[in-house]
Amino acid sequence: MNICEGQRIQVVAVEGYAYMSRNSQAHSIGELGGVVRVALHERRIPFIEIPPTCRAKFATGKGNAGKSEVVSAISAMTGIVWGGGDGDDRCDAWILEQMTLAKLGLSQYAWTAQQLSALEKVDWTGLS
Repeated sequence: MNICEGQRIQVVAVEGYAYMSRNSQAHSIGELGGVVRVALHERRIPFIEIPPTCRAKFATGKGNAGKSEVVSAISAMTGIVWGGGDGDDRCDAWILEQMTLAKLGLSQYAWTAQQLSALEKVDWTGLS
């Protein structure tokens, strides 16, 4: 929240919950996500929630792509290497940022029509 306030962030893109996830940490992640959303709301910082399937479709052209497919597709397109134990999470955050920039017409990358179609399934009302 300090970063958001200190840099006057206009909008935050957060990844929606993966309801079908088999991750044993799902409840903890949900609780943390809820705290983050409440904190953003209390500070009047608008946020966009982007479903995981839209993130995957934007990255790869298909909504059911796995983490490794997403990272590989973005690395192949951009040349960015997403290494380390949290590389896939950093890649996901980058994709959410790029989706928001693409929606605003500010992305520096040439996304395909199929990738851009993922933007249609996102509720962008937080941008207004």
